[in-house]
Amino acid sequence: MKKIIALLFVVYAGNALAQVKTAGELNLGYPDRSSSTIPREFCYGNIPLLTMYDDSENRNLLVYDENIDLIKTINIHAEKTFDYQLQYKDQTREVKEVIETYVDRNDLRISFNEWFQKQCNYDPMFTEAMLHIEVLASGDSIISVDYSNNRYGTSNEQMYFNYAYFGNKYPMTYWMASNGSMVQFRSIYSVEYTDWVDAGTHTENHSETLRRLFLCNINLNYGVGRTNYYFEASQTLFNDDEEFEYLIPKYELSTEGSSGDYYTIIDDGGTYGNEDIVLTQSVVTSEKSNLALVGFHVVSESGNVIKSLDFEGDFSANPYYVFVITMGDNTYLAFEGIQNDKRCTVFYKIDRTSTSIEKVKSAPAQMSLSPIIAAQGTPIMVSFSDENAKGSAVNVYSSNGIRTATTDVPSGQRQTQLNLHGAPGIYYVTRTQQGHQRETQKIILK
Repeated sequence: MKKIIALLFVVYAGNALAQVKTAGELNLGYPDRSSSTIPREFCYGNIPLLTMYDDSENRNLLVYDENIDLIKTINIHAEKTFDYQLQYKDQTREVKEVIETYVDRNDLRISFNEWFQKQCNYDPMFTEAMLHIEVLASGDSIISVDYSNNRYGTSNEQMYFNYAYFGNKYPMTYWMASNGSMVQFRSIYSVEYTDWVDAGTHTENHSETLRRLFLCNINLNYGVGRTNYYFEASQTLFNDDEEFEYLIPKYELSTEGSSGDYYTIIDDGGTYGNEDIVLTQSVVTSEKSNLALVGFHVVSESGNVIKSLDFEGDFSANPYYVFVITMGDNTYLAFEGIQNDKRCTVFYKIDRTSTSIEKVKSAPAQMSLSPIIAAQGTPIMVSFSDENAKGSAVNVYSSNGIRTATTDVPSGQRQTQLNLHGAPGIYYVTRTQQGHQRETQKIILK
């Protein structure tokens, strides 16, 4: 899955905010194989651990140390569930008419006796008792065959349209004896139904298993730029102790999201081939009926939820795996998904010493700076692509987190100007609205 279209993420450094904008698509990998280890950087003592599964029904995760001693058995597959109810409206209908929509005719140019002998040659058990013969007013005969005792695997279900419902009323292959010659017909039928009629309501219980998220390790310090492997538990990804933790998704019911098979889809144009005749259906009437992945839980080896985080906005993430990206001393959880109808990746920065996970936003930039490389005293234009309806505070921070300039931009004003004086280096310009920092841009002062 190729995910990033436009990405802004914010890294906290003291009181300053540093923003990096990434354009293009990240190829993080396609994790489809279980790793045999927990990576060393997420193991207590920085020594990798060997993992495998037992042969029990639960497929417990077995963890071994460097001496191949079993140090932990984690029933990681004893998964939690998201339980919910949906309301349905029940409906019924009847078969109105069966229509022969297509017929292929083949003149065999042989008599009935010759045709019958060919059937007997093909199947010595073929008898006249297997024939259904209907004599028409014209004197012609319609002939079909009962295949219930056929020893070659052919069945009435294969040769008659919806045999389980109509019996042998509508043969898909039949013959006509006309003027002493046999003609073969192959037919396709469709069904016309009456309109759906309401037949009451009912409530159903549903359950979605909160399967653990596969953790896919990408350590840029080791030169690993993508991954095809995943691990399932760690010791030091979320804290710095010997206990193991893992992730599971967090769902809510929503008017949007990924819906399940909660109702029968009917083609009112007719049922073709040998599909079932559908005379009942149940349609979801619950206002919120779709599953939406709204965040994730950090779960301890004992099964307790020790931290819970929610995605912001309408971000919809992949519910199966998360990438663990390490750069320098920073470690991030990277969720691939869609926000504002665009593919993107949302990052969470992990601070193991405080067991905190802070959101790193993914959003289109609405503040632009020009120029971004400037000499001291050069006017720098700050522009907003939105209406700036709430007003903004623009602050400038040095690389060590010291605020060097600030200016307030009134509501409705979409531009302001900065004049920077200071030591050459990198500075960060942040935009704050109603006390919330929205975005940051980087400039270089020569």
